[in-house]
Amino acid sequence: MEAKDFIDSYWNYYIELENKLIRSQHYVAFHKRNNATFSNEYIELLQVICSEIDVVGKIIARHFNPAFVADKYTHINKWGFEVQQYLPLIQSVEVVFRFGYELKPWEKWIYTKNMQNRIVLDQSKKAESPFWWIAYNKVKHERTSIGVGKLPNYMRANQKCVIYALAALYVLEKHMLDEFSVNEDIFYEPSHLFRIKMLNYYIKNNDK
Repeated sequence: MEAKDFIDSYWNYYIELENKLIRSQHYVAFHKRNNATFSNEYIELLQVICSEIDVVGKIIARHFNPAFVADKYTHINKWGFEVQQYLPLIQSVEVVFRFGYELKPWEKWIYTKNMQNRIVLDQSKKAESPFWWIAYNKVKHERTSIGVGKLPNYMRANQKCVIYALAALYVLEKHMLDEFSVNEDIFYEPSHLFRIKMLNYYIKNNDK
């Protein structure tokens, strides 16, 4: 994929999603006190952002490994494992959110292969799926079921989950932009919400 294609097809859409989240401030201010605030708007944002994460994750996996087959049956653990071969420090990436705090959207997200050569979460390192991804799946598949805290799952679509999910998408896409910029000058609208604090996330695993 060429840089222009990525910017036109993915980064510009990221900016549109970011603008939608920014507009939500008209109703709910960005503040940790509003972390648990939920709404139909947040349900929509969480679903479209996480869907785009799935799309972009597969694009990145195929970019670095042309043999990777991305289809509708390829789940996050498959493309996630591929992505982590080239972004081995992704779980440590810190993102500065312009409204007052820092976050690690991919924290504890680690995949490995077990003895049967299957891709699994490495529980020995206390790895776990991102809480916002769990929320996304619960809202998508079990929206009215009672979940954590005896509350319906649609309440998981809150401000905190949406901010973290968008930051996670930002990390993936910013990596690709930095990858392209190594070989050419590229121009794109910068994020108005996030910046990367830790820059060694793009180090590739050269032993692969």
